Amino acid sequence: MEQQIAELLRQKQELIRALQIRDHSSSQNWPAIKAIRAKTEQNLNNLLREYMDIFDDKLGEISNYEAKLKLRSGVKPIFCRVRTVPFALKGRVEKEIDRLEREGVIEKVESSLNGQPQ
Repeated sequence: MEQQIAELLRQKQELIRALQIRDHSSSQNWPAIKAIRAKTEQNLNNLLREYMDIFDDKLGEISNYEAKLKLRSGVKPIFCRVRTVPFALKGRVEKEIDRLEREGVIEKVESSLNGQPQ
């Protein structure tokens, strides 16, 4: 039995040499790698704490900036029919619209010049 095990080990070593497979696991410096990983995680946590207001889930806003849209002269707005939302998605779409309105991303209007047939 011991001879069979020794023979199998010898064959395994020959196969590893033939395939040029190298075992680097014993030469790895795992404590150093773990220390680097811990330091990286600590740095990340420090950045997240320092810039907490940037990494929260709220939308930000740009102050002191005015957006401008440049349109070609003579261009007339076109009317597009309202797209219907599939019934299965209606509840989720309404919730999302309400959320965007609460956060000030969009605002409700009663009528729009561009929302009427010309």
